[in-house]
Amino acid sequence: KLQSTFPNELIVTGLDLVEENIELARRSCQHCKVPPTFKVENAYRLNDIGDEKYDIITIRSLLYTLPDADVVIKQALRKLNKHGILHILDEDYEITNVANTHLDSELFFESMRSAFREQRCNPTMGRDLLALCQSCSAELNMKTDVKITNLCVTNEEDTNKRLLHDMYLSWRPYAAFIAANTKTSLKNNKSLVIQHYEDVAKGCLSPTSRAIWGVFTATTTRLD
Repeated sequence: KLQSTFPNELIVTGLDLVEENIELARRSCQHCKVPPTFKVENAYRLNDIGDEKYDIITIRSLLYTLPDADVVIKQALRKLNKHGILHILDEDYEITNVANTHLDSELFFESMRSAFREQRCNPTMGRDLLALCQSCSAELNMKTDVKITNLCVTNEEDTNKRLLHDMYLSWRPYAAFIAANTKTSLKNNKSLVIQHYEDVAKGCLSPTSRAIWGVFTATTTRLD
């Protein structure tokens, strides 16, 4: 989207750990006048991708899935030019919910939170972004300005119904992780976790269900 919006102004590099995601990204950008460069890289090793500095670095829906997310933030900050911007979007799964579904959605979301915490991840990363970005900046002795925004999305608008529905369906690959790590009754039941994903996805389209996606953005501008 960045490359399409600013075709003559930006040189974009995209990173992902999974080769299949890189190939999908390449196909989606074939129409770009100047196609982005995509690389299979580990977010913990941003310092290994070269000496380049960047004006904008975006991290979307990643940090809550990682132990030691501060390592990624600090490496990203080091890769910024002066006045460069680190833009992070991450979820808060204490806020995120879909009510009035066929299956027990409370059990489903508690299973998600339980699984991520078991692996030292933070399912409420969104609400912690401000403090985390500020502490990472302080540890690097880097002057920054951090702004936080709550962008909670609900299914009250028709355009959001389909967005939330498709989002939950796209997250079904997490089912194996949740089944393996949760402490709830969904443990070791991948097929039932998938059913829950599909159930909450249907709920996002239902006029009788209430869906909310709790998400925050943190914009950190490097000042020195």
